Amino acid sequence: MRIRVSEHPTLVDVREHTARLWRLIVRDVDAPESPLANENWDAVSTPLHFAASISGITADTSYVDDTGSVLYCRPAADYDDAQSKLISVYVEEVTKFVWVWMALEMTIDCLCAPSRRDRIGPAVKFVEEKGARIRFFGLREVEQETYAKAPKVVLNEFKRAVSKRIKGRGQEMLKEIFFFYLCRAARNYLVHGNADMPVTDDWDQNTTDWYERHDSVVWVRSLARLVLFGLQSLLYAAFYESDHTTSTDMKSEGVPERVLVHEALQVIHLSESDYDFNQRQRRFFESDSV
Repeated sequence: MRIRVSEHPTLVDVREHTARLWRLIVRDVDAPESPLANENWDAVSTPLHFAASISGITADTSYVDDTGSVLYCRPAADYDDAQSKLISVYVEEVTKFVWVWMALEMTIDCLCAPSRRDRIGPAVKFVEEKGARIRFFGLREVEQETYAKAPKVVLNEFKRAVSKRIKGRGQEMLKEIFFFYLCRAARNYLVHGNADMPVTDDWDQNTTDWYERHDSVVWVRSLARLVLFGLQSLLYAAFYESDHTTSTDMKSEGVPERVLVHEALQVIHLSESDYDFNQRQRRFFESDSV
């Protein structure tokens, strides 16, 4: 089947992206007729459910301020209010990232028989051995944004991991899945205590939702998106040669209906108005499903 995608497709937000993957796993990947129905998919769907359930977290940075400055200094109070808004959004995005990372690790456990010391290596090997060339619309843009905003220490760890992986292998390794190593490097940075608390530098500017556009927030959000693409890559490889299709009651919930699972995974993160599995006369460019 040929997938027709608009020239500049729009990605749904990370929360909806997460929810759509949850629906696909619960209703199709773990369906009785699925070739993977016997795996422990509850361990994958549960953290995705948690991540998609988060609609806001409130942080109050003045709670640990014993100086009382916010009571006597208006600029200090304004700064602390701005910092609380930033930290609230940042903690929300980090929390979502932690849950989707857990879902990725559980997917690796289901499909790749990882060792206790390494999950990413077996995941990369699994996709390579399946011979599935990853073709997700919008992936490259997310990957580039994550690279661009990543702290230097994350990029250095990523480069070391990739260099070690491809050493002596020539061009055999799929470049499309290098981002698995970027995600792991970023996970280590966030979870192992290396990350600095983000600080606002424009708290006195009267702009709306500036904290949503803060570099630290945008980076973690794009990172969570990249982890979701990693999960999709594994499912895509697992179903690449399968004729198992999606169910017929999901169109209104963002998952294409009655198409091969690996085809649905190519576009599940896009706005429904930006792709088509039929041959309607619209201004689309075409791409063969792979």
